[in-house]
Amino acid sequence: MTFKPRVTFWFVIGYIFLAFGWWTFAHIDDNGRIQGLRKELLEMKRVQAQRDLYANLLETKFNSSAGNNYTLYFNGRVFAADTVLVNAFFDVNYPEMELDFFENGLTVIINPAVIAAIDQKETNRTLMFIGEGLVFVSLLIWGFMTIFRSYKEKDELNLMQGNFVMSVTHELKTPLASTKLMLQTLLKRKLEESQVQKLVGNSLEEINRLDALIEKILMASRFENPHKHIQRRNINLSELCKDSVERLSQTARLEGRLVSSIEDNVNIQGDVALLISVLTNLIENAGKYAPGDSPVRVILRQQHQQAILQVIDEGPGISDLDKKNIFKKFYRIGNEETRTAKGTGLGLFIVKNIISDMGGNIQVKDNLPKGAIFEIIMPALEYELQDTFS
Repeated sequence: MTFKPRVTFWFVIGYIFLAFGWWTFAHIDDNGRIQGLRKELLEMKRVQAQRDLYANLLETKFNSSAGNNYTLYFNGRVFAADTVLVNAFFDVNYPEMELDFFENGLTVIINPAVIAAIDQKETNRTLMFIGEGLVFVSLLIWGFMTIFRSYKEKDELNLMQGNFVMSVTHELKTPLASTKLMLQTLLKRKLEESQVQKLVGNSLEEINRLDALIEKILMASRFENPHKHIQRRNINLSELCKDSVERLSQTARLEGRLVSSIEDNVNIQGDVALLISVLTNLIENAGKYAPGDSPVRVILRQQHQQAILQVIDEGPGISDLDKKNIFKKFYRIGNEETRTAKGTGLGLFIVKNIISDMGGNIQVKDNLPKGAIFEIIMPALEYELQDTFS
């Protein structure tokens, strides 16, 4: 998200929060005023009840023919009235009011239960508005954070894709330029047979590099397809690891550096070609990022019905932040313009997907005092297999 959209985004969020806060507090204030008006109306009704009581006392409407009259003091005057009749009058006409008798006198008051009910209703509605506000704000925050994370992930993906394009461009141009130069040399100069063979061999190596890069890109695209299929077969992982270590130990970068500790007859189910790709990626990465004279160890063992494969280096290690991201598509540690190690950011993404599709798990740990450990855990087969990786 660029600067202007980011500012606009947060401005809109701030405006919505302020508007909703104003709406919430306006409703709370209106609720308070409405309940206050209800109390004022009750007070007016109380005054009217006192007037009606006074008028009825003057007209002796509350006198009892049975002689059950009491002497009452009201508004500074003395009246004779039957309190049962007075209470009955108020129960019918003013149920929200009560008569407060004291020392042969009386006064009209508002029923405390009615006042309590109004106060409770005000409290309940206030809590309702606050609750609705909190729920709405929570949903807004969740929605805004989801949108913000989506924009952030999009920015990160765009950055990684940009790095990927730069990296792939470099990876494509270098072997193409080398091959073109060697072919031009073959065309323009008369060379000895040994020199011709050397240039042809070097050209084939560069073409193989291009082929491997294209294959890696195609494989990464394959894992974006939900209908991908892995051909499973019984594999002697021990033999496959030994063969991969022997093959890679003959490369210039890893010659004399590979150290292996491979337990015999560790058997799994999986795809041979894809597992070879996994081993090649992890071992070559260890050799690429670790110092040129440091060992790269490959360890395979079976423990508790699990095959555990580790590729260990003594390089600079991987930060906790990068550990969370290195298996993402296009992700590479550092900046594409300043890093020296070649790569596309697809290798570990491919490795992660291959292992996951085979029912396993891969994680990266610290190799103390320095370096990294890539550890693969896969279900092991209990019986000894006749098949090998071949």
